[in-house]
Amino acid sequence: KMVKGYDIMDAAAVAEVAGLKITRGDYNRLHEGIYLNDVIIDFYLNHLRSAMPEADQKRFRLLSPHFYVSVRTSPQMAARKWEKETSFFEHDFLFIPISERKHWIVLVICYLRKLFDGVVKDANGVVKDPNKLSENPRILILDSNHTGNALGKVVLPKIRAFLDERLKFEKENLPQFSIPKEKADLKALNRTELKALVVQTPKQPNDYDCGCFMLQFIEEFTRAPPESAKDAVPEGCGAAAAVKRKALMKLLNEAEEQQKNRKRRIKQELQDMTLEPEREQSGQRMNGSPTDVAPTAAETLSEPQEKVHPADPSPEAKAEDSSVNKEKGDVMDAAAEVPADAKADSTDIDMAPAETEGGHCDNDVGQKMVVAAEAAEAPNLEGKPVELGAGVEGTDVVDTGIGSCSHSQTMELDASTQSSPESHRPVSIAVDP
Repeated sequence: KMVKGYDIMDAAAVAEVAGLKITRGDYNRLHEGIYLNDVIIDFYLNHLRSAMPEADQKRFRLLSPHFYVSVRTSPQMAARKWEKETSFFEHDFLFIPISERKHWIVLVICYLRKLFDGVVKDANGVVKDPNKLSENPRILILDSNHTGNALGKVVLPKIRAFLDERLKFEKENLPQFSIPKEKADLKALNRTELKALVVQTPKQPNDYDCGCFMLQFIEEFTRAPPESAKDAVPEGCGAAAAVKRKALMKLLNEAEEQQKNRKRRIKQELQDMTLEPEREQSGQRMNGSPTDVAPTAAETLSEPQEKVHPADPSPEAKAEDSSVNKEKGDVMDAAAEVPADAKADSTDIDMAPAETEGGHCDNDVGQKMVVAAEAAEAPNLEGKPVELGAGVEGTDVVDTGIGSCSHSQTMELDASTQSSPESHRPVSIAVDP
């Protein structure tokens, strides 16, 4: 439903405050020219309650707009069901916001408890100060449209019926009911003792700002409770009520932003909880945790290791390997001057194909053997002799002392060495004992 160009039925959530869900449609009612609903009224009353000191919360009781709806339906049922764990007669002021005939007013019931102590009168039985609220309890009607007399006749009978039923209920069912039962007489709540009074208030300049004026009346009253009925609404209250919509918008914007921040914080906390195990593991690695330290040489040699089987070599690699194996005997003979006990049996070295990377040594002795292939004559794929010169990459370092070796690397042949006459030199192998 569009009012003044705004959708007041938009159900999109804006915020949730004290269990009260506020939608975009509720928020749109804060624009000029639109009647405030019970959600906005309840939202601001919650704000006033939360801002009160604890002592004031005991003095002032701000009832929800839904209270009068319940009373209007059935005063007897409301008396037994509405906040039945607390007393309505222990507070100095009861505020009852009422929406009747599309208009907001507020009833303030002052000093109910003192009705049972008796009104202070002089020797002639006359009330000493009829305007002093603390000595002469009243029901005040605050109405910014000055229709209090007419609306009073509609709402007051329901309110009085509720008070009668509530007094009987609390006497019988409320353990903390503090009024002596002999004094808790229904006669104290009759029209003669508990009179209603229409208070002169600033008048609203239009037909839709009644909710703003009512909220401002309640705020001013709780800020500085009056001594007499004529001072119930201070001067300047009307000007503040005229700009109440902006104050309400600001509060709702803040509530919406706080809720967004709360959702972001919860989301971040969930992410941190998810990442915490990974951070702990990372911290263990950084601190050298025993679970992350590399095994020692003794531990490696003492543990059986699975031998890595190379992948099947290509036909070209097979042909090259067979040529190399044919000349292995000549290579070993060239190192005959090396002592026999320093030689490593050729079967202890796995000749992995060129394309195989990684692997572990399977030796059971802690020797270090450096194989420096300065020159090795092997036929190329075209049948021409090719020799690895001293500057050709391909020298592998095999470290059997720690149980691991460097990756086997593909020997890249420089094309210039294929035609170099200096490349035909004898092959030598040096074994470091």
